[in-house]
Amino acid sequence: MISEAERRALATMPLPKLPTLVPRETPATSITAAVAEAALPPAPAPSIRPAAGAESPTSTEIRSLLSKASERTGLGDVQLARIAQLEATAARGEQENALVGLLRLNDELDAAYNSYNVGTGESLWQIAAKPETYGNANLWPLIWRANPKALPQPSQVKSGQKLRVPRYPSLKAVTEALDYASSHPVEKQ
Repeated sequence: MISEAERRALATMPLPKLPTLVPRETPATSITAAVAEAALPPAPAPSIRPAAGAESPTSTEIRSLLSKASERTGLGDVQLARIAQLEATAARGEQENALVGLLRLNDELDAAYNSYNVGTGESLWQIAAKPETYGNANLWPLIWRANPKALPQPSQVKSGQKLRVPRYPSLKAVTEALDYASSHPVEKQ
């Protein structure tokens, strides 16, 4: 709550100069619109134009791929900057460039794994708990699911085995791993 003195001070402060609002019924060919359009560089035309009121399949796919890339854990500044750049590319109407870039980025994130050599007596639970992997023992299902041939069962971890550890798991995969780990506590070895 503000005091009476603060209220009086606020009432005497000048308001910032705001732009003049143009009513919607003003035609686009008005002098104001013509001057504004001349001052701006021409916007690139979208490569795929949806029907009036409908969204193009490309726009839907771009939004889906942006969401998929953004909902990953462990992303660094480089990946976040690429996502923002591709989002800006799509906003400028460069649909194909955004789509190709997002497909490439998501493929890279899907394929990003760290390698881990299993030590004597280690379990998936212990490996997931290490700071160099996830720092959370309950994320062991992420490692198990990333190594289906090497680990048909989570208890079959062997010393000297080389395991793949997903570097950028999705939030959905992390949630599923946590749910699985909480319902399978016997897997902790």
